[in-house]
Amino acid sequence: MNVQVTSESHGFTLVELLTVIAIIAILTGLVLGIAGYASRKASIARAEADVAQIRDALEEYRTEYAAIPRPFRTIQRFCVVTSGTLLNRTGWRLFW
Repeated sequence: MNVQVTSESHGFTLVELLTVIAIIAILTGLVLGIAGYASRKASIARAEADVAQIRDALEEYRTEYAAIPRPFRTIQRFCVVTSGTLLNRTGWRLFW
């Protein structure tokens, strides 16, 4: 009787599986990092657009009524009017 023993492998080795898992983990980390960065940039762009819209509305009000609107209590926490210029608390000039 002739018995042949073959050692053919029909699966993946542990090293191959760990390598694939490591590559997937690295790619996932990169994608999540890029997505977080894009989300922060979108948030900043939206905030800048909101400030620009408020600035344009105040400028339109000033043009029509020749004065700036009296600050509300909530606005006073964030803005200061000095010599006709509206500044936020960090000193950035908002308009004119």
